[in-house]
Amino acid sequence: MGEVVMNERWVVIPFIKYVDLEEPSEAIAIDVNESNITAVDSQGNCYRWDMNEVKRIRHAYFELRREAQEKWHNKPRVLGRVMAKLGRRERARIEAILHRVSKQIVEVAKGKLIILENLKGIRERIKCGRKMNRRLHSWPFRKLQSMIEYKAKWLGTPVRYVNPKGTSTRCPICGEKLENPEWHRVRCPRCIYEADRDVVACLNLLKMWGAGGLLTRPLMTLPDGGSERGKSNFDTPDATSGRSQTPSRLEEHP
Repeated sequence: MGEVVMNERWVVIPFIKYVDLEEPSEAIAIDVNESNITAVDSQGNCYRWDMNEVKRIRHAYFELRREAQEKWHNKPRVLGRVMAKLGRRERARIEAILHRVSKQIVEVAKGKLIILENLKGIRERIKCGRKMNRRLHSWPFRKLQSMIEYKAKWLGTPVRYVNPKGTSTRCPICGEKLENPEWHRVRCPRCIYEADRDVVACLNLLKMWGAGGLLTRPLMTLPDGGSERGKSNFDTPDATSGRSQTPSRLEEHP
């Protein structure tokens, strides 16, 4: 136990918790995107969390800051206070969402090794249009990952990072470069494998870590706060036949 710190508002009591971080036999790969977080575990279960609310909050506060700059541009002290207040409110709302989602992810991953993408330097690599760059640069990818990591380690769940290069563009079966026939779905021209792009990324992350055999029929589960949008994207083909199959289980995660 460390030194207790007190002030007018807080009492901080630090302590240490020892946990056993043994490597589990099962794993779950997590793909973090702007609009959703997709996860696939080595037992064949799929999970998706809708993150569009974060994007909506970012945009709303971007517009509020722009309005404040136009209104108070000739009063820098007032503008500074307004901008600071908006920043605090934006951070609080987004962090509340990130804490809720990261907690759900860790609960789903309990007893499994968590595989995350190494996103170091992602902002330097993003080269899209001005509007898209602003959106992606403001998305808290690393903050969400750090929340997942410390919550997982608190429960004794180990976390590993892998290089995500090519995970959403290579076939998880044969390694061929994937085609993009329609929005958010990809198809392999060699083995005719077709699936949701984010699911493919998770399958490749699992494959890169050597976690279990190839999963060809992930089952989708929508956690609390998840979206109905994208259910059809989880229809995946049988790798041996190339025929599309609908997941045999589609349920709400409590």
